[in-house]
Amino acid sequence: MPAADATRPPAAVLIPVHNGGDRLTRVLGELSPLPVAVWVADDGSTDGSPERAAAAGARVVALPERRGKGAALRRGLGEILAAGPPEWIVFMDGDGQHLASEVPRFLEAMAGPYDFLTGDRMSQSEAFPRHRRVTHRAGRRVGSRGDRRARERPVRRRLAPVDRRDRALRAEPGG
Repeated sequence: MPAADATRPPAAVLIPVHNGGDRLTRVLGELSPLPVAVWVADDGSTDGSPERAAAAGARVVALPERRGKGAALRRGLGEILAAGPPEWIVFMDGDGQHLASEVPRFLEAMAGPYDFLTGDRMSQSEAFPRHRRVTHRAGRRVGSRGDRRARERPVRRRLAPVDRRDRALRAEPGG
């Protein structure tokens, strides 16, 4: 990986959003004092979310129509990589279920020997909006009925370097 650009924060936060409203504004306000570049990938919002994000200082990538969270994430990630990628990208939602107050813990861990970090929000499910808690519980129940051997099989992968020409993240089998 090339040497880090001293003018660019070492991490970017990418937030996909559709009609984020006041929750998005609150999350962006909580992120503003942190040493990260904040990007919002708007998925065709009709409530002024892109304007709110820009007013809060975020870089905004707006899809002209709703295409789904995956499309917003792909577009946002592509824009971040095209702009000169940071060393790390933190993905979080703009509805408050991912706590901006946890980002400093990730920034601290990024100095370690890790290629990939993930958070566990399930221990704090009371912070989720009610409709998210219900769908997460239902999803866990359905998922727990699957093949136990498949759930317990370890997934061993490591991240390969980002190929900026292809703008693709690839996983390689291994440990």
